[in-house]
Amino acid sequence: MDAGRHVPRLPCRRGNGNDRSERRSLRLVLGYSRGKPKGALGRPTGGQLSMERQVTLPFAPPARSTIEAYYPGANAELLEVVVDVVRGEAPRVLYVHGPAESGKSHLLQGAAVLARRNRRLSAYIPLGESGVAPGLFAQLNGRGVFCLDDLQCVAGDRDWEKALLDFYERVQQAGGSFVVAAPDPPSALALQLDDLRSRLASQLVYRVAPLTEIQRADALRWEARRRGLDVSMATIEWLMRRVPRGARALFELLDDIDRLSLEENRKVTIPFLRDMGVG
Repeated sequence: MDAGRHVPRLPCRRGNGNDRSERRSLRLVLGYSRGKPKGALGRPTGGQLSMERQVTLPFAPPARSTIEAYYPGANAELLEVVVDVVRGEAPRVLYVHGPAESGKSHLLQGAAVLARRNRRLSAYIPLGESGVAPGLFAQLNGRGVFCLDDLQCVAGDRDWEKALLDFYERVQQAGGSFVVAAPDPPSALALQLDDLRSRLASQLVYRVAPLTEIQRADALRWEARRRGLDVSMATIEWLMRRVPRGARALFELLDDIDRLSLEENRKVTIPFLRDMGVG
């Protein structure tokens, strides 16, 4: 979910995946929602390594990045499409685009989490992060829900684009699902391979509409209530006038508010926020 203080997204930090410290920093996000983790072909076989031992992927989605925690605003139809794609009830490829802090990453992370709940193999892969390399995709067979964020970070790199095109075809053949996000639609990305551009453009393409000022306030109060916090709209408006407005920062602040309110057994009010040092 995106609303609140503007925090610029970190620049793309691609690496070659060979640095040991990078590999150690990666966290697994591929697997099933319950039961013993399965191998790359969907179930362990004799002598086959588990998926955790075969493939290491970056950045498990934050706990709050679920479909249920996504405030849709004007994106209600898109949210339904994401759920359908994850469940295999819609075309298997979805491309979403929109400006920073519009909620693209939350949607992709939520899709990966929802897929695991539905016992489908899933992965959230931010292409701009160090430690993610083209060779990663050769290790994945395409059976699952694969959410690729920040496509713009690898656009223009022929090795990357070839790896993604090959993986796209493998996902299609295996019956998997492919959700991709970038700031711009496929036609506006600096892609070298026309085949990759045409395949992405021929699928479902949705623009993520950023929340308005009023929707950001509603979203913050909605998320507070979802957590069991009773916060008046007057308190929400007071808070939003005093903190930067990017969604990520606002909801990180809400994490702190939630924690301190519980620890101190206090209702979230303007005096409480002042005691926290807000404003």
